[in-house]
Amino acid sequence: MVQSHNQHKSTVLFGPIVALSLAIVAGCAGSMGTTARSMLTNVRDSKDPNARYQAYVKLGKPRTYDNTEQMLESIAELSKRLADGKEPPISRAVICRSLGDLKRPEARTALLKALDDEDDEVRAEAARAIGKVGQPEDAVLLARMMAIDTTHNGRVAAAEGLANLNPKDPRIMISLSENLNNDDPAIRLASYRALKQITGADPGTDANAWHDYLTNNFAGYVNDTAVAKSAVKPPVSPNDKSVMPAGLPAQTPTAPGPGILNP
Repeated sequence: MVQSHNQHKSTVLFGPIVALSLAIVAGCAGSMGTTARSMLTNVRDSKDPNARYQAYVKLGKPRTYDNTEQMLESIAELSKRLADGKEPPISRAVICRSLGDLKRPEARTALLKALDDEDDEVRAEAARAIGKVGQPEDAVLLARMMAIDTTHNGRVAAAEGLANLNPKDPRIMISLSENLNNDDPAIRLASYRALKQITGADPGTDANAWHDYLTNNFAGYVNDTAVAKSAVKPPVSPNDKSVMPAGLPAQTPTAPGPGILNP
């Protein structure tokens, strides 16, 4: 009887908490509106970082916009917010994600700057976004990040960005093929997927098989070049808190609930 009474008490208390949480979320959604204009107003005027975060997420959806002019205005505002560094890291990360999802070259400058952000998740989302809006020459920056970033997640994200950027530079092929021998399975997987996407070929997961394929099909690719020998191999960080297991889908920052970010 005591156990039954406690269960009933928990149910009674839990119900109002859920109802209150839903009311708060509904209230935030209602005050934000559904148009690009209302979301931009929220970004500019709201003192609540949680509300701004939700607006950043929604502004990354192309269907939000009625025309190109609205989208360009939003990209300019998001780029400004990213560049000034005043938002919390989780918001800067989702701004990078949204700018990438809009797939407009106007976001490129701000995203390139974000590759040097002090927060690892911001750098990772910027690398993925550069793969969607960048230029071929940006591949060198992503390859450098893949070699020297201090986090596991950053190196995986750089490989994912390279896959979408689709460079044909033999130096990039060298960097990716070398990472097929990395001690970290997630980095190996990301490099393998990038090589497949860039080349349209699949010699398998063996690094030597890829070396043979690239030597025969990419002018300038040589397995024992100075670039290959001098590549920096960063320490493996399998316990990086921001990384999911190998085979992970593209990561999305988790939306904070009310009260997670302090205004």
